Amino acid sequence: MYASFLVVLIAAAGPKTPAQQATVSLSDGRTVKALVDTAALKRGDDAIQISPLLANGQFWSFGDAFKGTVYYDCGKGLAPTWTAGETNRLACSEGTPRLRPDITWPEDAAAHPNSNIPPVRPGGRPVAQGLHFLLGWGTSCGVALVFFALLSWFSRQQAIKAPKAPSIESPPNLERLDWLWMSGLTLLGLVLRLVHIGDEPFEQNEFTYYMSGYGHDSLLGVLFDVNAMAQTHPPLPHLILWLMEFIGNDEIWARVPQALFGAATLPLVFRLTWNTTRGHRPAAIVATLAAAVSSVHVWYSQDVSPYTLTTFFGALTLFGGQLALGNPDNRRAWWYWVIGGWGLVYTHYYGIHLSFGIVLASFILCGRRKAGYRRLFWRTINAGSILWMGIVPWVPAFAQAYLWSRTHSTAYQRTALVYHPTQNLLADLLDLIRLVGGYPSALAGLAVVGLIVGLLHLPFRHQSLRDRLLLAIPLLWFIPFELINRATFLKSLYGGYYFGVRYFLFLFPIAWVLCGWCIQSAQRPSVRRILKLGTYSAAAISIALSSWESVRHLSEREKPDVLSAARLVKAHLQDGDAVLVGPAAFYHHPFHYYFAEPEVRDRLGVNALMRTPAWQPVFGQAATQGPARPLWLGILSDLFEPYERSLDNRHVQRVWVVDHQQHLLDRPEFSGRPSQTITEVVSEHFKPTYEQAFHDVTVTLYERLTYSAANPERIHFGWSDGAYVRSVEPPWAYVAPGRRLRLGTQVRLPSNTTRPVQSIALRLGLTPAGGHNAKDCAPPEPTTVRIMAGRRMLASKEIRDFTTLRVPIPEGLTTKDLILTLDRDAPSHVARPPEVVLDWMDITYGSVSERSPSQ
Repeated sequence: MYASFLVVLIAAAGPKTPAQQATVSLSDGRTVKALVDTAALKRGDDAIQISPLLANGQFWSFGDAFKGTVYYDCGKGLAPTWTAGETNRLACSEGTPRLRPDITWPEDAAAHPNSNIPPVRPGGRPVAQGLHFLLGWGTSCGVALVFFALLSWFSRQQAIKAPKAPSIESPPNLERLDWLWMSGLTLLGLVLRLVHIGDEPFEQNEFTYYMSGYGHDSLLGVLFDVNAMAQTHPPLPHLILWLMEFIGNDEIWARVPQALFGAATLPLVFRLTWNTTRGHRPAAIVATLAAAVSSVHVWYSQDVSPYTLTTFFGALTLFGGQLALGNPDNRRAWWYWVIGGWGLVYTHYYGIHLSFGIVLASFILCGRRKAGYRRLFWRTINAGSILWMGIVPWVPAFAQAYLWSRTHSTAYQRTALVYHPTQNLLADLLDLIRLVGGYPSALAGLAVVGLIVGLLHLPFRHQSLRDRLLLAIPLLWFIPFELINRATFLKSLYGGYYFGVRYFLFLFPIAWVLCGWCIQSAQRPSVRRILKLGTYSAAAISIALSSWESVRHLSEREKPDVLSAARLVKAHLQDGDAVLVGPAAFYHHPFHYYFAEPEVRDRLGVNALMRTPAWQPVFGQAATQGPARPLWLGILSDLFEPYERSLDNRHVQRVWVVDHQQHLLDRPEFSGRPSQTITEVVSEHFKPTYEQAFHDVTVTLYERLTYSAANPERIHFGWSDGAYVRSVEPPWAYVAPGRRLRLGTQVRLPSNTTRPVQSIALRLGLTPAGGHNAKDCAPPEPTTVRIMAGRRMLASKEIRDFTTLRVPIPEGLTTKDLILTLDRDAPSHVARPPEVVLDWMDITYGSVSERSPSQ
């Protein structure tokens, strides 16, 4: 019922698109496809924002750094006319169509593919979304909250009226020796999780979580980080990290919360096993010891990720459920279950399965119609309603993040083939058992032995039906769900298969308790000696191997050494170098962090560490005021655009390829296909000249052999300029209506003695500071633009409106590639000078007669 209600809620109140596709009539008689701001039309604005409809990457609603929109009006304050229909149309019934800025629209903008994600630059699109998306959900969420509040009140009244159940025998209280065992095992687990906790650099997954928590300046930024919600799950782990920042933000302090929650899970496992075995001390000790030395749990207790939180809240949920199913009137037990359920949902989306499984177990018990079943039924409805009252406010943010992810981050992962093309269910199942037991991959066959021993103890008839349902139903519900989900929804979402044991850590408390049950079962007089011996041997071998693996993790380097790779590249950068990092499975990559200057890392700004690839000054060299300053390009990944387009740029002379192929717990984390693609693309026009291997990271330096970009006769800035420009805004990696000059903007034209550049014609103009808006009050102040070749001045002209500047190229400059540097003056009396926009450049070669550029 709850799940159906949630589906209806999302379907009925999803966010609405702010733009509609339409054909737009231009002044030259053409009609082009664009996205049109329908909100401005409804307001009756004179000028309407339109955005080119590209082959992909329609980034309509994310910030103004992309500047992918222009304003369309009919001049003299006349508004355009909107005609709705099967094909929407925007045109001028009066006046003449006008674009601001006055750029030349391409023949077919949809033929130009854009990057996979919007640009990310300081001051540009934030990772955190605004709260405006909540407005469309207000009514639906309000109705849902009222519904669950009324259901909670009604079910509570019904529970009070229902007959009480007979009291169930409580487990014996812990004795002093039991407290000592529980405390000692918890201390052992804490020590294992704290030793060497900050020795290794961040790996790729944990750094994504790290930035989702530390990389924001405000609480709202943490709570509404769309990438975090889409890729790294709900905000509780990020919020904990954000609150930790006042203590420290290095590797140690980022991992300490996970270690503490990991250790706090151990006493819950002890109490849960103690309760379900009716005070069987050896069972509780073995279960807790297995949890304390679990190599997987120790690993993720030293990892900036939410997964040890899922084991803590999973154990708390099971503990509360076990008490509540035994005594429905135990309010504290229901609150354990509710708080554990909230913790699971706000830590990892899979957590809802455990709460749902316990609800199913309760309904099965009610179906047996034993004494007090009505009270149990209504108490379950009451607690479930309270649980959903805490979840409903998060539904809008979750739905918004999912919709965003489908067209951005997960769309990239499908394109880049990040995940594995095939699956092996049997191998994954045995590997899951191996990882639960803590075996190294070399001894994976022992998982079969452990599975057989566990099956021989089924169905644990000495345990109560309540406790068997408590542990069995979540597994019986989740396993088929996950198998179906993996082969259908997840495959379509990610474009491949993925097995990550961390996603199942919320079920690990069940596995540990089952280990304790096997020990209790083996000590029953009716059990055969061979099964006793097999059970004790399997438990001893499992705990010994897991302990050995945990100690080995603490003494040997296991995470990719991105830090050393970043130091190597940074020490040897030269002008014209590009840095390419792959595969980039998520937005945040630790290479950005370890490559950045210390002061940038201290600020931990998301945008500062997630920059759009752009030409930057080489480290350690002064950024001189002119074209001679050395520049490097990066950090590139196909997260931003296909590698072919990135490396086609004629300014790129060398490429540093940092191949990050990480293995976690003896398993390859992602598919090898992205790395293979990188090698194939780079090797086409570059040759390897140097290679250095670190742990799971390989750095290779390539030098250019050839170019693939043809000699252009026209460069249409923002559309066909990617192979020829550097230091422009927006960065050349993005399709845009024109480019804006930055200090030292350069255009590199192919030229040689057989086909020298004879002259160029450049169309450029001005826009107000920050670009146009709906009502520009005054024309921008004129500014002087200079065109230089090295230190030689070729042209200087004052720019007011869009104009064409013709520049002859002197002989002697064209024996090799011609590098033109564009610079401009800024009026001293203007706080924010106007922006110079480049529209197109025509190139006349020595063997080609000069032609008149089309306007």
